[in-house]
Amino acid sequence: MPYKDIVAKTALMSGLIQNGRIDEASRVFSQLGKRDAICWNNMIAGYCQSGRMGEALNLFRQMPVKNAVSWNTMISGYAQLGQMDRAAEIFEAMLRSSLVEWLTFLALKIKWEWLLPCGSGDSTRI
Repeated sequence: MPYKDIVAKTALMSGLIQNGRIDEASRVFSQLGKRDAICWNNMIAGYCQSGRMGEALNLFRQMPVKNAVSWNTMISGYAQLGQMDRAAEIFEAMLRSSLVEWLTFLALKIKWEWLLPCGSGDSTRI
C-alpha cells in the first residue's frame, strides 16, 4: 500500500473519530493492510476518547511496536475515566518494557506524582 494511501486513510479515520463515528473509523482501520504507528495510535485514541477502553486495550495489545504516544494514550484514557488502578497497571507495564525512553519516564513520573496526592480509585482531582 502506498504511503499516500496510509496518510489519506489515517486522515479519514481522524475525521470520523472527531465526529463520533468510531465504528466507521474502525472499519477503515481494519481495511488498512499495512499500518504505521500513527494510524494505530489514532484508533487507540479514538476508542479512549469515546470511553471504549476495552477496545482500546485490545488494540493496544495487538500493536506490534508500541511507542511513547501509545503508552501515554492508554494511561491518559484510564486516568480521564478515573480508573487510576488501570492507569497504574499500564504505567508499570510501560516501565517494565524495553521501549521506555528516559525522558518519557521522567515526564510520566512527574505527572504521576501530581496525580497520586489528588486521589486514587474512582476520583481524581488536579
